[in-house]
Amino acid sequence: MREELPKTWVYARLDQIADVIAGNPAPQGNEYFDEGKYNFVRVHDMGVNRNRTYIDKTRDLVNDKAVAKLRLFPSGSVLFTKSGASTLLNQRAILSKESYIVSHIAAAIPVDGIESKWVFYFLNLVDFATLAHATNMPSLPISRAKSIEVPLAPEAEQRRIVSKIEELFSELDKGVECLEKAQEQLKVLRQAVLKHTFEGKLTERWREENKDKLEEPRKLLARIKCQIEARYKQQIKEWKIEVRKWKNSGKQGTKPKCPLKPKVLEPLSSANLANLPSLPFSWLWVRLGSISLVGTGVTPLKSNLKYYSGGDVPWVTSGMLNESYIRHCSNYVTDKALNETNLRLYPPHTLVVALYGEGKTRGKCSELLIHATTNQAVAAIIQEGSASGLRGFLKWFLTHNYEVMRLKSSGGVQPNLNLGIIENTAVPLCSVTEAKEIERRIERQLSTLAYIESVVESEIRKSVILRQSVLKQAFSGKLVAQQQNDEPASVLLARIHAANNAGKQSTQV
Repeated sequence: MREELPKTWVYARLDQIADVIAGNPAPQGNEYFDEGKYNFVRVHDMGVNRNRTYIDKTRDLVNDKAVAKLRLFPSGSVLFTKSGASTLLNQRAILSKESYIVSHIAAAIPVDGIESKWVFYFLNLVDFATLAHATNMPSLPISRAKSIEVPLAPEAEQRRIVSKIEELFSELDKGVECLEKAQEQLKVLRQAVLKHTFEGKLTERWREENKDKLEEPRKLLARIKCQIEARYKQQIKEWKIEVRKWKNSGKQGTKPKCPLKPKVLEPLSSANLANLPSLPFSWLWVRLGSISLVGTGVTPLKSNLKYYSGGDVPWVTSGMLNESYIRHCSNYVTDKALNETNLRLYPPHTLVVALYGEGKTRGKCSELLIHATTNQAVAAIIQEGSASGLRGFLKWFLTHNYEVMRLKSSGGVQPNLNLGIIENTAVPLCSVTEAKEIERRIERQLSTLAYIESVVESEIRKSVILRQSVLKQAFSGKLVAQQQNDEPASVLLARIHAANNAGKQSTQV
């Protein structure tokens, strides 16, 4: 339903006030880009332009050989993506200088009497998702773009409204800039808290006040190793009993799985220690595998439905490790998959680290709050006995060292972590009492920072809503006052129509 406009305004189709033209097919071959000197706008350039009005530079430049076959678009052309997934992102921009554009982009070239920014700001109100063909590859036909109805104000009022929009947007931009700086500072502060922690400074005074209550790390390490060995021996006994029962029953069902065997790792050498940061006197560098059991999982055969259909066993993949805790799962396997493959069910509070897969999660650490199994792209790190008190401390250490972990990756095009790298990762060891105090303090401080971050993010989201509100006010004639001596937009539209007809007649002659 059309919104009622001021008396001096009219509605016009986009193709009545602008030439709406698709871009050029991209030249194929380096010979069209070598020594390029002319802007060639691609969808990528629209994306990186973000909220900026003008496109000044492009990633690719075309040369004289290329432009012989391409259409040149004038400065002031209003660009919008018309094909591909980015169509739904509603990206808009104005050319600041003559440029060539790719065929996935179209341009609305305003005629005389129409402000480029008038068209640009109005198109920022139009959601192309409502106009594009709903397919796997969304597209907006040029015919639909041409038929978009644009509220048209008198020429002088267009300029006043654009000026007011930019005044208000400038104030909004200043606020958003401050908020984005705050976001960056909060990220730096978060890393500073973690760095400060694992240099032993967060609990420096507390450690001095409680030194008579703290266990020496070497004694703790020796006890953990004994507990791991004793636990494994007990599991082997229990496993042998289960295997015997399985054999006595005629080997019905799946053979019980052998327990995960702990590895015996050499202490860190002097050369290893020389490359590590210094620790408080009462702390000790150890290999993660010396105080933890490290395992992984598999991906059961995808074509075997019995491993997936109706499954209710949570199955963690590397893409899920974006949060500090995993409380639920989007992927599941069946009990058959758990019994018949190399999958293992890991208990709550197991730490999980992404070994490979999507680059942004590789090396990230989360904590299971549920029983779950994993695929081969996720390492499961279990602390038992005395080591269980170190779990939160270790999780935050691995979180802090996310980028360091990624640098340890090995391989070619997509470098990966592996269980050996995880097991041999050097981690600081302090007393369990201090580790729990550190965990408590970190979580309190990071919780405060997370709350502040949420407030900042909320304010940034509000700025987007405010922009849309300003534009809606502008194109309903409520942003600035109308002036009686303005030439009505109907006269402007009639003049544009007459000029178009005259141009067509001269072309025919």
